[in-house]
Amino acid sequence: MKRILLLALTLFILTGCVFTESEFTINKDNSVDFRFMKGIDKSQDGEKTEDMVKEDSLRYVPYNFSVKAWENDKYRGTESIGKVQNILELNKLPMVADTSSTNQPSVVRKEETSTHDLYTISYLPNVMELIGGGQIEEDNEEYKDIMAAMLATFEHKITWKVPFKVIATNASTKNDSLGVYTWDIKGAPADSIYLQYEVPKKLAIFGRKSSPLTWIIIGLVVVVLALMFFNMFKKSASKGVISESSTPIVPASPEDPPVDNQTPESGNMEEDSQQTDFPDETS
Repeated sequence: MKRILLLALTLFILTGCVFTESEFTINKDNSVDFRFMKGIDKSQDGEKTEDMVKEDSLRYVPYNFSVKAWENDKYRGTESIGKVQNILELNKLPMVADTSSTNQPSVVRKEETSTHDLYTISYLPNVMELIGGGQIEEDNEEYKDIMAAMLATFEHKITWKVPFKVIATNASTKNDSLGVYTWDIKGAPADSIYLQYEVPKKLAIFGRKSSPLTWIIIGLVVVVLALMFFNMFKKSASKGVISESSTPIVPASPEDPPVDNQTPESGNMEEDSQQTDFPDETS
């Protein structure tokens, strides 16, 4: 099996220069969109592009990648596209790096603090897996020498796009303003990739961006609003008291007729006095 694999790789590489490119785009939610391009020189005859697409489609079935034909000005081959919902899931993809050994336990590590999460990306690219060659056996020096000689002209480009603040990196090309970091690698095995970035926690973002003057203004606004509500409540309570005591008691006018307090007996006596007959003086 090893001889067949070695022969296949020899034919693949001798048809022209081998080129692979890996591109990782970290999103704001820390998910990652990525794609792997693999190609051989257009000027050389070799494996058909259609066959390369079929092989990679079968190889990437467990990872649910979409595979299609790809080419640029110099190379032709395949493009495999995938996504993980969390960057830590890249640790499970062998085409990124071989994490089976104790020397390479993970591709991405996360450390949490009170203000931010620190992510460290550190790995050796698994170029053999990208071209479909499997792993170089460490216990077979002859096999390693042959593969190293064949892959001496190997070209591999790795790009990481990061929307967060990058603390440190060993990228060949850096563009901090765009958040793009690129490694141009010659030969295999590849050089180590290192990139460290931090993701501020939501509350920490507000606290870090807010100056002391901002906090003073916020405090004054809170005090003013509290006084406004207190005054409104006080005025509302005062109006309620006034409305209850606003009906005046009108005193009796001196011009009003007196109330008739006479008893029935007094009324009859008045009538009797008015009807008394005086004696006739002529009699």
